Amino acid sequence: MVEFSLGPCKVRLHFLFLAAMGIVLFTDVRGTALLGIGAVVIHESGHLLLMLLFGIPPKLVEIHPFGVILKEPADCQTTMVQEGWISLGGPLANGLAAMVLLLLRPWLPAWGEEFLLYHLALGIFNLLPVESLDGGRALTLFLLPVLGGRRTGILVTILSLFCLIPLGTVGFLLLLQSPWNFSLLLVSVYLMLCLVLKNQGLFSREP
Repeated sequence: MVEFSLGPCKVRLHFLFLAAMGIVLFTDVRGTALLGIGAVVIHESGHLLLMLLFGIPPKLVEIHPFGVILKEPADCQTTMVQEGWISLGGPLANGLAAMVLLLLRPWLPAWGEEFLLYHLALGIFNLLPVESLDGGRALTLFLLPVLGGRRTGILVTILSLFCLIPLGTVGFLLLLQSPWNFSLLLVSVYLMLCLVLKNQGLFSREP
C-alpha cells in the first residue's frame, strides 16, 4: 500500500489498484481507459465537493480496485440527510458533466461522445438502489429515520436483488458472446456477495 498526506488528509493507494491501472493503461490501445478514469475522477470529486460544502473535510481517502472510500474525522457531526446527499454527490457530478457535454456536443472532438457515454453509464449505474452503490446508500440514509433499521434493511435488500439479478443475467449473456465481456458479471457477483455477507440473518431476526 502506498500512503501519503495532503495536508491533514491521508491518501492510501492499494497495490491492487495500482496494478489494475497499469494493466488497463498498458492494454488500452484506443485510449478509452483514460476517458473512463476521467469520469471516475469527476464522480469521486462530486462526493468530495459535497463533503466540503457541508464542512466535512475528509480524514482519509482510500483508493482500491473497486472504488474510493472517503472517511470523515471521528469527531465529525453529520446528519443522515447530509450523508445521503454526499452519497449522491458522485452521480450528480456525472450528470452535470453529461449535461455540459450534451450542450457542447456539436463542437466536441471524436472522443467527446464516448466521454459523454462514460458519464451517463457511471452516473446511472451508481444511482441504482443497490446497497453498496451510491443510490442504495443514499436511500438507506433517507429511509432510516422513517422506517427504522430493520425495515429499511429489508426494503433495500429486496430492491438490491431486483437490480442485481437482471444485471448478473445480462452480464452472463454478454460473457457468452465474448470471453472478454466479463466486467458487468464480475461487478454484479461482487455486489451480490457484499449484499449477502452484510445481511446474513436480516430476515430471521425478531422485529
